[in-house]
Amino acid sequence: MKAEKIVQFVSFETTLDSEQFIAEWEQYTRPLNSDLDVTMQQSEKNGVFRYLVQHRCASGDFQFVVTKGKRSSRIP
Repeated sequence: MKAEKIVQFVSFETTLDSEQFIAEWEQYTRPLNSDLDVTMQQSEKNGVFRYLVQHRCASGDFQFVVTKGKRSSRIP
């Protein structure tokens, strides 16, 4: 019998390229979520990047937390 899984999707739209975005993403989600199974997809159009992040975990292990809040409306 398969264990129940939770799948969460989070989307972002930003001017940060993938290298910059991943560095920021890891800063906001570590260390509490370091063992999550994560898939990230990216698309770009006219200098705007869209990211779709998928988290998968067992239903009893879900503890996704963004550890830092928005810093300023001037930061992309």
